[in-house]
Formats: sequence, C-alpha cells, structure tokens
Amino acid sequence: MALNQRRSRLGIWASLLALSCAGRVPILTPAQQGIAEFRSYQAQITAESNRLYLESERLLQLAESFPLEREVLLLAGEAQRAYAYEGNADDAAVHFALGRELGRQCLRTSGAWEVMEDIAGGRVTSAGLRRFEAADLSCMRMLQANWLRWVEASGHSSTVDLRPLELIGERVLELTVEEGRHWRDHWAMGMAIGLNPAVGQRLADADFHFRRAEEMVPELATPVIDRLSIYANQKASMELVREELLGLRTKNYHTHQSSEWGLQNQRALKRAIEILTRLRDE
Repeated sequence: MALNQRRSRLGIWASLLALSCAGRVPILTPAQQGIAEFRSYQAQITAESNRLYLESERLLQLAESFPLEREVLLLAGEAQRAYAYEGNADDAAVHFALGRELGRQCLRTSGAWEVMEDIAGGRVTSAGLRRFEAADLSCMRMLQANWLRWVEASGHSSTVDLRPLELIGERVLELTVEEGRHWRDHWAMGMAIGLNPAVGQRLADADFHFRRAEEMVPELATPVIDRLSIYANQKASMELVREELLGLRTKNYHTHQSSEWGLQNQRALKRAIEILTRLRDE
C-alpha cells in the first residue's frame, strides 16, 4: 500500500514537471534575443516615414555585435538593400556596398569560404563556387542583390564585377530546380548579363531570365522595370520599350505600403517614369 502511494505521488510529480517544462519559455541565444528585440522595435516604428533607415541602422548595429550569426547578417544585408532601393536613399551606392559586405560576411560563415576569400577582389572561379551548397543560398542571394544594385548605382567603372556575379548566379541556378527557385535567381542572371555595356547578342539571354522572374512574381514590377531599363540603357528596341512603359498604367501593381510588394512597386514605378522622361529628352 505504502509503495503504491509512493508510486502515485511520483507519478503526480512527474506529470507536474512535464507540464511545467511544456509551458516553459524557450531560452534564446543572445543573437536570437537581439532579433526579438529588433522585431519589437520594428513594430513600434511601422508608421515612421524613415522606418527603412531606422531598421537598417538598428540591424547594422546588431550585425556588429553578432558578426558570425547568419540570421542577423541576412536581416541586416536585406535591410541595407531595402533602404537603398525602396527607400531611394541619396547615398544608395554606400548602402548597397554595406549590404554587399554583409553578404560576403554571411558566406564567410560557410566552410567553403576558405577557398573563396579572394571574392573580395572580384576573382571568383566556377571551381571555387562549387564548394558552396544549398545551405548557402540565402547568403548568396543577398550578396547578389546588393552587389548588382551597387554595380548599377556605381556605373561603368564597376562592371568588372559582372563576370563574378554571373558565376555566382550560375551556381545558384545549379543548386536549385525551377519549381523551387526564388524570383531573384533569374533576376540576378538577367542583371549580371544585361548591365554589361558590351552585352551584344547576349541581351536575349538577359531578356529570358528577366521574363522568367516576371512569370514567377507577376504582381511585382521590379523585374519588368529592370528589364526595360537594361533595354533603354542599351538603346535596343526603343519603341517597344516606350510602349511597354506606357502600358504599365493598365497594370494592377499594388503600391500600398502594407501589401507584400508595395514599397518595391512604388520604387519600380517611379523608375518607369524616370526612364520615360529620359527617353523623351534624348
């Protein structure tokens, strides 16, 4: 009897302990705690007109505190890109450059980086890039997005970087299948090929990748405007470019800030007006 009572008490204590553990708040790492605090801060500044700048600065500080944490670096790099592009920062090239460095830092957390350290000097090889695997895709994509925008913002002097960017793009496509690709995978290839002033007949290749990106996210204006911008810069099919730019007025791109692509669409459509104005003046 006494033994059965003891077993019963032990069972009750075990059940209470299990319930206690089940309701326990998980212990966060310092980096996870930093991200949680950023999310709280982000919610507080939603209505601020300069929120993209505030977010980029807050996350840059977080990346300085946790330089080896991929999640932190990815958030910080994307925030630099968003402030520079969607936020139309006056010093956009500076912020794209910061995002590019955060992308490199993100890839340095991979063991493959040991053979790729010279990427900082623009020397990238296909053999070296094969060391990167699917786990590195997020870092590669963030690096591409910032680096390509930096090339675009910096002008012809930076086009030496386009070949390594194309090699990175090829590796990203090798690591993915069409059904599982991100729209940026094709967009990045279109940009890497199309930004080259001597693109020549390869403009058709850039066009192919841009249009694949457009098919993947028809509600996003960014790949459309980038394709038309490339054509305008190359002075190719100018009448068709004008017609398509004018036809954007009939497209239903959501531009409300709360929609998924709202800020990107706002920026892309402003660029469409800038391209049209430039074409009229030429």
